[in-house]
Amino acid sequence: PGEYAAARRTADAVLKRHRPDVVIANTLTTFPLVEAAARAGVPAVWIIHESYSRDHLDRLFPPFARKRVELAFAVAARVVPASHDTAALFAHLNTRGNVRVLHNGLDPTAFAPHPRPARTDDRVRFLAVGTVCERKGQHTLVEAAARLAADRRDFA
Repeated sequence: PGEYAAARRTADAVLKRHRPDVVIANTLTTFPLVEAAARAGVPAVWIIHESYSRDHLDRLFPPFARKRVELAFAVAARVVPASHDTAALFAHLNTRGNVRVLHNGLDPTAFAPHPRPARTDDRVRFLAVGTVCERKGQHTLVEAAARLAADRRDFA
């Protein structure tokens, strides 16, 4: 509660100082900013990427914070989940009909085939980009990479 109170004061001060026309809040943890926007009379668009189950939300947020998150869903001008699956997880909080899915996929033309830089060896490589967290299960990629690197000379 103390951290929330500090976040609330900071958010209120930022909005008072900058007086934006709209607030764009990105990720579930920015709920204090969504609430601050409502208090200031500024519409907030809240972009939700997280696909937390209710169980995970219970572990992530203490009870008072879960109530604040639920309130933020009600006071945001628009809640924008990044997928229909994410929207379904939070459907019970769509009390005002202000939730609209907007996919934030990548334009595939940016990844068109292009000449690959020359390599100094023939080892197999892979690149995983993003936060590695238990909920998403990327740790299995890290474990698999370690096993392959231990057993194979052609793997990096």
